[in-house]
Amino acid sequence: MEPNWIIGIQHVWFGISLFLLLLLLICRTSFFRQAITAKEFTRQQIGIFIILFSVIGLCGTYWNVRAGGGIINFRAVGIILGGFVGGPIVGTAVGTIVGIHRAFFINTDSSFIHGGLSIIQGIAAGFLSYRLKHHYHNLWFWSFLYAFILEFLFWIFFAFLTWPTTTTYPVNFFHLSLPVIATNTIAVSIFYLAMEFFIHQRDSEKTQTTKSTFNAVITLFSTLHDGFKSLSVARVTEIMTTSLPSLIWAAILYIMIRFIQEPIIKTTPTRTRAMRKSRY
Repeated sequence: MEPNWIIGIQHVWFGISLFLLLLLLICRTSFFRQAITAKEFTRQQIGIFIILFSVIGLCGTYWNVRAGGGIINFRAVGIILGGFVGGPIVGTAVGTIVGIHRAFFINTDSSFIHGGLSIIQGIAAGFLSYRLKHHYHNLWFWSFLYAFILEFLFWIFFAFLTWPTTTTYPVNFFHLSLPVIATNTIAVSIFYLAMEFFIHQRDSEKTQTTKSTFNAVITLFSTLHDGFKSLSVARVTEIMTTSLPSLIWAAILYIMIRFIQEPIIKTTPTRTRAMRKSRY
C-alpha cells in the first residue's frame, strides 16, 4: 500500500490541475497576458485579481487530504500567484482573506499559525512581484525559485513556532512539508511556463506577420513596376490569395491603391488646363 503522503500528493495535484486549466484558459486573454509583466493596474483589474486568486486560495484550503500528521493542500498557490501577478496590494489582500479564513474556519491545533504565515506569505509574494517581472524571458525559472523560497521559509517558521512538537515528530513534519513545497512550487512555475509560451507565441506571430507583410508589399510593387497590365493583375491576385494571411491583404491593397493614385492626382490639374484650352 502506498504511503498516505503519496496519496495526498496525487489528490492535491488533481485539484491543482483543474485550477491551472481554468487559469490557462483565462490567461489566453490579452488582459491577463499583459498583467504578467505590467507593474501598475486599474482598480477594476486589482479587484478581479483579488477575487480570482482568493477563490483559488480558499478552494485550495478545502481541497485537502490529511497526511503526515497534518493537512496537504494547495492554498499557497492562490496566495503566491496573487502576489506575483497583482503586486503588493493584491498579494496582501489575498493573503489576508485566505489567512483569516484558515485561522478561524479550519479548526486545527495550528490554525492561527497557518493563517498568520499565509498573510505574511501573501505580502512577501506581492513585494517579490517587481523583482520577478524584471526577468521577462525566464519567468518560469524565477517564479519557481521565488515560490520555493516562500514555501521553504513558511515551513521553517512553522517548525520554529510549533517547537518542540516538530522535533518530537520530525518524520511527520517532513511528510507534510516536503509534498506541499514540491506541489505548490511546481504548480506556480507551470503557470508561468504556460504564460511565457503564450507571450512568446504572440510575439512570434507579430514578427512573422510583419515580415510577411513587408515581403508581400515588396513583391506587389515590383510586380506593378511596369504598370497595371493584365499579366501584373493576375500576379497580384495570386500573391494576395497565397502569401497574405487573414485580412492583411486589405491594408496592403489600400496602400497600393494610394500609391497608384498619386501620379494620377498630380497630373489632374495639367489635364484640366488642357481641356479648358481645347474648348476655346
